[in-house]
Amino acid sequence: MFHFINSLNLSTFIGLLLLAISLGIFALIKYRKEKAPWKVVLCTAIVEMIVLIINRIIKEYKPDTFLYHMSLIVTLVCGGIFLISIFIGAYITQKRH
Repeated sequence: MFHFINSLNLSTFIGLLLLAISLGIFALIKYRKEKAPWKVVLCTAIVEMIVLIINRIIKEYKPDTFLYHMSLIVTLVCGGIFLISIFIGAYITQKRH
């Protein structure tokens, strides 16, 4: 799967992520009054997608620089936070029901 993501050209990759970001923002606006743990997961997913866009742009235009290595570290940290938020959201949902 990761090979498929890396093989996409820059405009397709950014277009797909922008579509996912806009769908996430639409869901947050539509269900803004609902109190649910999935909203936290969705917010962290939106941040993760923005970081992935920035990382891919830096990788495309300035590879093997200090900025690229820092953006890679930030991407991994944001991915870890996203994964942890999924587990915490699932745990809270399980406890509620």
